[in-house]
This record gives sequence, structure tokens and C-alpha cells, in this order.
Amino acid sequence: MTPLDRFLQRNSIKPAASLPLVHSAAAYTIRRIVQTKQIIAKSECNVFKGEKLNYFFVGRPAYKREHEVEGDYWELPACVILDYRSVSIKRIYPFDTGAFDMYPEFIRIMDRSDFETTNTSDAPERLIGSFFISPSNYFKLRPRSANDFERRFDVGILDEEIKALYKLILSKTGKYDDRRFSIEVQSEHTVALTDNVFGVVFPEEYCESDEFMGWVENDLKATPLPYQTFPLKKEFYYYAMYEAVSKFYQTKGWIK
Repeated sequence: MTPLDRFLQRNSIKPAASLPLVHSAAAYTIRRIVQTKQIIAKSECNVFKGEKLNYFFVGRPAYKREHEVEGDYWELPACVILDYRSVSIKRIYPFDTGAFDMYPEFIRIMDRSDFETTNTSDAPERLIGSFFISPSNYFKLRPRSANDFERRFDVGILDEEIKALYKLILSKTGKYDDRRFSIEVQSEHTVALTDNVFGVVFPEEYCESDEFMGWVENDLKATPLPYQTFPLKKEFYYYAMYEAVSKFYQTKGWIK
């Protein structure tokens, strides 16, 4: 059992309400996923060597790439929002494992594996409940106050991993974006998209395709969530994607 599993299981934590999973990628990739109705792990992971994995984040469209130029609509970020229960889980981590080597030294000196929480059945709900209290706070990366966290939970001198994880949430520099506490879910299986997709976020250009809209609304029975496009650098569209997801969650009552 990992240090984070022990923390989640020994403390009295009120689990937060569940959030769906989000799979983010370039719009072209999401279009292919919508068309084929499946998410396939096609290439070997560069973190977990020799494994082919699908990656999802709980609640957040948090996948990032460095984009300092403008791009065509099919290069812009997009995502599918799907039922958490539809994914066969391999591992759960509280952060983006692919970015671990870029995190501050206070956590990077630890073993990434010490933060795996796969052995805790309701790990995402407990992580959110302990560190953020509510799904809304988690979505906006607003943690429980340090005083409240230390008073409420059993965190001693030898719980360095827990303290480092809390400190990571507060690390607001150019290097550490929302992935520093976006709960990562890994799966080694193809995910079939059959009545388990809640919404699809994509650039507005795809609304011009009746075929694409039919895939989303009729085949997947999902809510289309287009966002407007402008002559902006690609990285600026993460706000548009976040806004679309946030408004959709509010209509569902998942966040406030």
C-alpha cells in the first residue's frame, strides 16, 4: 500500500460527489474518436515503459501541449466527457504522471509510485474530499486551507508525501499548470463509446458538418459543446474548453 493510499484509508474523509472522466486531445484526434466510437491506446507510454495506455483526467480537460503559434481548427484542443464507470482502470494518480519530472524538487525527489491510489476503491472522491472538499473547488484548483487540512487529518512528520502533494497544489509558477493536481486515470483497454458519453467539446467549425453532428448527437447521444474560434495562439483555447466544460457541469449540477 502506498503512502497516499494509507492516508486516504486511515483518515475519516467525506468522499466528494463523483465527476466524469475527460479525455483531451487535438480536435482531429477527437473527431476520429467520435467517428469510430472508441478510444484506443495506439502507442507505448513513455512513462510506463512497454505499456499501451489510455489517459483520462477526473473532471478536468487538463491535457496540455506547448502551443505558441496559431493553428487550424483541427489542431485546437477538444475533449470527450464520459461516464467514469465505463473505463476499466489500470492505475490512479493525483497528478499528471507524464509531467512528474518537471515538478518542484520537493516532490520530485520522491518516488512517483508512492502517489498511486489504485488500491483505494473510491480514490478520486476521497482525494477531492480531503484536499478540496467539493468538486467545484477541485475543478477550480482551490484547496482546503492548510490549517483545516492539518487539523482535520492525521498528517505527521513521516507523511512527507502528503505534505508535498498539498504543497504542489499551491505551486503557481509558469511550469506547473492545472495538471499538478488533476486526478489521472489510466486504462490499458480500448474504451467503447456506447451510451457513456455525456458531452463533446470542439471548435465551432465542426458544427458545419451534419455528419459530425450526427455522430455526436445521434450515435453517441451526447451533448455537443462547441466553442468559438478566433485568430489566437492554440494555447489560448484551453480557456474556451474549460469554460464549455464548466457550463456543462453546472447544468448537470456537478459543480456550482
